[in-house]
Amino acid sequence: MLAKNEEIVDLRVKRAELEVTLQKEREEKKKEIELLTKAEERLTNTFKALSLYALQTSNNNFQNLAKEVIDSKLKETESDLKKRQATINEVVTPIKEKLEKFDNEIRELEKERVGAYEGSKLEH
Repeated sequence: MLAKNEEIVDLRVKRAELEVTLQKEREEKKKEIELLTKAEERLTNTFKALSLYALQTSNNNFQNLAKEVIDSKLKETESDLKKRQATINEVVTPIKEKLEKFDNEIRELEKERVGAYEGSKLEH
């Protein structure tokens, strides 16, 4: 019976030791989980920050490229418009000058006609 009591005591001691070991392992695992959770949070935050940075950089690059293209097209359009205006002026200016000359001639003819009419009125 003494042997059985000693065996029971030994088993209880072993059990207590195992419970202590198990508790330590649980605490270690809990700390590992906390560390992994914090690492995951840091990685998530870092990824979000990098994603935001990449998106902003990409957006800025796109805006700059779009501005360059628009500015280039605007300069082309302005140049084309100036060429068209010059071409129109080349066509319209001689016509305008001829119309002004024609208008002046008509005015002169009208003055002469009025003068002749006034002269014929005086004769009658």
